[in-house]
Amino acid sequence: MNRTKIDWAEFTSNPFTGCLHNCAEWCYARKTAMRWAHNKSTVYHRLAEAGVDPFTPAFSMKAYRALEQELKRARRPRRVFLGSMSDLGGNWPWLRIPDDGSVDPDSLIDRRQVLSLIRRLGAGVGWRAPHVLCLLTKNPKGLAGEWPGGPGRGFWVGVSADSADMAALRIYSLLRIVTAPVRWLSLEPLLEADPGHMIEGLESCDAQRLDWIVIGAQTGPGAPPPNVRTAKKAVEWAHAKGVPCFVKKNMRQGDTSVTWPMEYPKGGSK
Repeated sequence: MNRTKIDWAEFTSNPFTGCLHNCAEWCYARKTAMRWAHNKSTVYHRLAEAGVDPFTPAFSMKAYRALEQELKRARRPRRVFLGSMSDLGGNWPWLRIPDDGSVDPDSLIDRRQVLSLIRRLGAGVGWRAPHVLCLLTKNPKGLAGEWPGGPGRGFWVGVSADSADMAALRIYSLLRIVTAPVRWLSLEPLLEADPGHMIEGLESCDAQRLDWIVIGAQTGPGAPPPNVRTAKKAVEWAHAKGVPCFVKKNMRQGDTSVTWPMEYPKGGSK
């Protein structure tokens, strides 16, 4: 696990990396992978050396076992963003990277095995403390089923979206087919310009059943100003429905006259 500057998490861990969603140019994960491909100590460099796109989906057995042992040894609860450089729900093959770190483009690991290994972490076997493992996906169908854990521990499974229509579609699937201690929405970057449309989208998919909403702005060179009006309306709607909200620093800086909430799921660790 690595310390992170992400507001709502304490650590990130990436036993699985890469993605084939081909999102817009603001995808920080792809940019980071391409930059780290020049660092010989990283998996992205080894992928590039093997003639593979550094952002190819890959699963490191060594990194997985290291995370498993670290979760067992830790004496205090940790909130970990698991797979910050990937999407576990993605419907694609994964390269299997063995303990020696070698990359064979023809060596694949079955997607069901990847999901089984990650689910096993949340069972908390051998944990000394009630950790939280946060997952985000753009394809909730890929994470269908039960994700283990209890209040304040195990998995928090969420969907990411940047617009009202995208959020409504993904929230509907998340609530219908995924069972987890916490189910949440990440509106980051929040690009929806119409506050009314944002609320219509949340209302249309039973979003009041969510356990948490995180809101953030787009960052990086050329990023547009934060959609403060939309963020305000989303927070007001969520609070009226009893859904806790966490507004990230990059959105809070867009309007310092507002006391933006930094809340966590009810019963969740803070």
